Amino acid sequence: MASASRKINSRFVKIKAPVMMMDMGKKVEPVWMEKDFFPRLLDTIKGYKIEFKSIQFLHQHVKIGFKDYKHATKFRLIYEGKDYK
Repeated sequence: MASASRKINSRFVKIKAPVMMMDMGKKVEPVWMEKDFFPRLLDTIKGYKIEFKSIQFLHQHVKIGFKDYKHATKFRLIYEGKDYK
């Protein structure tokens, strides 16, 4: 099972993801090691009608900002119950 950050009443969730940040000249771009991970993650968020405000790509992590802490908690519960490997 996957794990997500467990900060109570936080609007942000940080999850492990198969992504590397590569230096492309003046910008740093995300490079996905597994091509289906991000589309499946977005489908899960849309499928459960969870509203998110921002997505930030970090090295081997994705940080998702949600509308409020209730949406973040709902995502944590759903994400930890699914297998994203």
